[in-house]
Amino acid sequence: MVRLLRFDKTQLLAKIAQLSEQDRTAFAAAIAERMLGAYAKYSNRTGRGSPSQLREILESVWANLAGIPMSEQGIATMIDRATGLLPGEDHRPWVLEQGAAEDAVSAVIYSLRSRMSGLPEEAMWAATVACDAVDDFVINRDDIDMNSPGSEARVVADPLMQAELGRQQRDLDELLRGTATLQGLQERSKSEAAQFIP
Repeated sequence: MVRLLRFDKTQLLAKIAQLSEQDRTAFAAAIAERMLGAYAKYSNRTGRGSPSQLREILESVWANLAGIPMSEQGIATMIDRATGLLPGEDHRPWVLEQGAAEDAVSAVIYSLRSRMSGLPEEAMWAATVACDAVDDFVINRDDIDMNSPGSEARVVADPLMQAELGRQQRDLDELLRGTATLQGLQERSKSEAAQFIP
């Protein structure tokens, strides 16, 4: 029997804490990279937001990790720009893609905050919002009543959730072993964006 992966904040935080500050941000940025497609789908459907701006902000994180300097003020400015791209509560009508779009922007913000502070919690929050996005999508797609018995297990077992948990585990393990490169991590995450929420 295949053992299901589960989201465990305590274990995740302990692993992230073992990474260098640079690798913590790379982990968060890889998650954000996979989620950008969800924001683009929301924007395409509603005409709201700016996928190109969000892409540009995340690119600045990758560039900084690769050695292009960015001041603390520069990072703070990027956080403000990203915050302005969050879907608003007044954005009506609500669409299924809205929650994932909000989580995608949040993941970009957490990668910026990780770069600024180096705290492992910021990278953990990026992983958390990715799982939240998948969670919400699965619940809405399958119209799951979360008060019914076995509903949580059903969401956890969904192939989309297992895939994202597996990607997070793989990225972390590679960063811990020192076998991941920035370029490889970014390119792979870009290629996996289409599978994040199809």
